[in-house]
Amino acid sequence: MTSNCPEFVTCISSIEMGQWVRRGRIHLLADRILSRNSLNTQDDDFSVFASAEMLKLEDAKARILVYFKKEDLITFSKHPCCKNKEIFDIPIERITGIGPVLKKYKTNLVDYGLVILDIAVDDVWDKWIFFQDSYEKIYAIENLYKKIKIKSNIFRVNNAALQKIIQISQRPQTPFDDTSNVINNWIKLIHCRDEVLQQLRTNGHCGRTSFVSASVELSISLIFNKSFQIALPNENRLDRAINRNDFSEDTILLFCHKANELGFSSPLFLMQLVIYLYAFDEIHYGQKKWEPIIELIKMVRNYSFLIQNSEGQKLQVGKKFTFLNSFDQFNFVNAGDFLLFCTLCNLQTSEINDINFIRELDTLFGC
Repeated sequence: MTSNCPEFVTCISSIEMGQWVRRGRIHLLADRILSRNSLNTQDDDFSVFASAEMLKLEDAKARILVYFKKEDLITFSKHPCCKNKEIFDIPIERITGIGPVLKKYKTNLVDYGLVILDIAVDDVWDKWIFFQDSYEKIYAIENLYKKIKIKSNIFRVNNAALQKIIQISQRPQTPFDDTSNVINNWIKLIHCRDEVLQQLRTNGHCGRTSFVSASVELSISLIFNKSFQIALPNENRLDRAINRNDFSEDTILLFCHKANELGFSSPLFLMQLVIYLYAFDEIHYGQKKWEPIIELIKMVRNYSFLIQNSEGQKLQVGKKFTFLNSFDQFNFVNAGDFLLFCTLCNLQTSEINDINFIRELDTLFGC
């Protein structure tokens, strides 16, 4: 960084910038002025954007970066009426230059009559939006759980792992580090989700009963690189979408056996896999009917309660299933609650917060 480069930066809204130009000065909290190094993409420090005025998350057009030189920063006077916080009183002449958050909005800054610097931060902004959206979505889903009266410990386990699932759901090719067995299996599934659905669609399985066995066989082959075939009872009708009736106790028992044989920590993972793929296909490519999706999720929740309460023998006399890798904290989360979370990850945060959507799910879970 040369001496001609500004060393400090703050992010303000276009409204604040307009007032600064009209009034000739601004009162700005000192903590909002940060080192320009904070815009380094390698650091994953998004303080510049997080400390700015709260606007619509993805609105880069309404945000402006203001740059200062170090020698100018030390000349800022403190506002005489502010004692509890350090507030700078900054004349507009102290601005070294301004810049857009995204290059494409550079021409929007011309009317301010200030020096426009050619400093690119597009990559930093993209990472900030990606991180912040996944961060906010966790709390949107948690809030939805509360409103539809689902008591779950999923949000008390590991929010960083949940955030990673959201990020992978948004961008399936996002790299990830190994965490828990449960999380790793889900991330592998989401990584290959689009490819699995494309092959299921090409081979005519989507929207048919054969989706159940085909999605399991193809997923195990593509995702986990294992040759796998499964013959399910009552799968001879190929003219309707899957529903609760496709999961008889015999089918569930078979899925549990196979999940244990394949080394999945949850005996219900294969059921979760099928329903997740079906839900994703229905939400994004189908008629967006939530009733059959919620019915299937409720079924998984009920069987998960049986297994976690050491009542797995109710699936079949004399047979009890347990969770492998019991040290994995996610094994203590209800499988249906986890399935619902992963399904909701595929929605926009605004959709999750929509009051009509919340009411619909509240009604469906109350049935």
